[in-house]
Amino acid sequence: MLPVRHRAPLATMAATTACGALVPPSGLLLSPLIVAPAMITAYSYALTVRNERRVVGTVLLTSAALLVASLPFLGALSWQEASRLGSVTAFPLMAGVLGHSVQNRRAYLAAVEERARRAEQSRDSEARRRVAEGRVRIARELHDLVAHHRLPHHPGGPDQRDQTRRHP
Repeated sequence: MLPVRHRAPLATMAATTACGALVPPSGLLLSPLIVAPAMITAYSYALTVRNERRVVGTVLLTSAALLVASLPFLGALSWQEASRLGSVTAFPLMAGVLGHSVQNRRAYLAAVEERARRAEQSRDSEARRRVAEGRVRIARELHDLVAHHRLPHHPGGPDQRDQTRRHP
C-alpha cells in the first residue's frame, strides 16, 4: 500500500486509516508501530497537496478516525492508557505538520534559488552593458582623435605649408 502513496496519496491515506481503525476491534491497542503507515501517508499527503486546508482537514480526519475507532473497544481507560492513546492518534497530525513544513521549506528554497538566478542574470547583463558602453566610448574617442585632429606631419597639409614659407 505504501509504495502507491506518491501516485495516489489520498487513497493510500484512506486505506491506511481504515486498516488502523480495524486494529482495536481485533483486541489490539493502537501503538506507534500500527499507526506508522498512517503517519507515513499523512507526511506524503502533506508533501504532495498544495492546498493547506485540504491537508489539515484530511490529516485531522485521519487522527480522529483512529481515535474514534479505538474508543468503543477499550472500555474503562486509565490515565496512562488514555494519554498513550491520545499521543498515538496525534502521530499522524505531527507527521502532517512536518510534511507541510517540509513543503513550505522546499518552496522557500526554490524561491530563493530563483531570485538568486535572476540576480545573477541581471548582474551579467549589467556587466555586458557596461562593457558595451566602454567600447562605444573608446570608439568615439578614437574617432574624435583620428578624424578631427590635424596631423602636423601630413605632406601638403596646412601646417607643412606654413613651415615651408618660414623655413625654405
